[in-house]
Amino acid sequence: MTGAKEKLQSIIDAGTSNVEDTLMDIEAEFNSRKDIMVKPAMINYDILPRYKEGERQEISGGDLLIKVKDIGDFELTDHSEQQMYDRLAIPRAYGDKLLKLGEFALLENNLDTMTHRMAEDGLLFRTVNKKLKGWLSPSFKRMDASPIFEEFVHGALRMGFVPMVGHNTSYRYQITMLMPELFELVHDEYIVFTLTITTGDYGGVANSMHLGILRVICTNLATGIEMLRKVHLGRRFDMEDKDSMILSQQTHELDTKTVASAIKDMINTTPNYIDAVKKQLPALAGKPISVKEALATLKRRGIGKDIAEQVATLYQVQTAGAQILPQAPGLWRWSNAISAIAQSHKPDIRIDLEREAMNVLGISLN
Repeated sequence: MTGAKEKLQSIIDAGTSNVEDTLMDIEAEFNSRKDIMVKPAMINYDILPRYKEGERQEISGGDLLIKVKDIGDFELTDHSEQQMYDRLAIPRAYGDKLLKLGEFALLENNLDTMTHRMAEDGLLFRTVNKKLKGWLSPSFKRMDASPIFEEFVHGALRMGFVPMVGHNTSYRYQITMLMPELFELVHDEYIVFTLTITTGDYGGVANSMHLGILRVICTNLATGIEMLRKVHLGRRFDMEDKDSMILSQQTHELDTKTVASAIKDMINTTPNYIDAVKKQLPALAGKPISVKEALATLKRRGIGKDIAEQVATLYQVQTAGAQILPQAPGLWRWSNAISAIAQSHKPDIRIDLEREAMNVLGISLN
């Protein structure tokens, strides 16, 4: 117990500054962001060539710029580039191939043609400085993470949670708080419960809040018991006779306040969720698994082959002590193998794996 308490305190100490930094990053991004409604006639594409190293100026690819007339030029993120290809019904592999071959004019022609065909009602571009981070439909309901996260943090603090960790990725924001009360799952195996909010102001991510479990000794985190889910789809913006316009902040503050209020209400129900998990988890933790079947399930759920096999290898390796994984085989060890592998990956992959670590436990709150 003493070792678990010391470890928990170190997590709490590190969490305060980490979450504060993440909230400041989100607020800074929030303040520098612009939403632009734009018709196809105002969009042009330009590709800046990249060259191989060496004496010969051989093209090795290109960087795509989106040029919005009278407003500015914007670089794409990996996320918004995928959104662009999806919305224009152009296979990304085809676009990447044209870039690699230096067939820039052909790609620009494809993009221009399909923009006029597939986006005649307009697009919503969500930009941060010179980056286009969200290539969105006019039906995208604009809600902003900063005020929502402030309500989440304040509400969680009122319930006794403390900051643990925050992430600001290319298209997602996430804050995790933890309840600093140790729960002994099995002999000398201590966990704490966490509360996580995730949202994406750039499409493809719903506003969601999840209960999670942290194995204290190694900080393996599983998060995924859903408490709130609200997608961003809303009314379609009417551009009337305008070809482009920068949308005002006031157009969506009410929606943001509504979500923040729902989050506050859900936080107040957290003790009921924690009690339900405490009743189910001890029996589930020791449930035997078939590694072959568990591995196949990970792959079916979209976890890449390399990562899934890393999980299986770690699960089957015998480790001394109880640092990396629980010693006893079964569902709890498998869940921890997933969340342990998650720690070595970039935030977006880590978030997905930590969700999967909770999913495999099969906890039901219905």
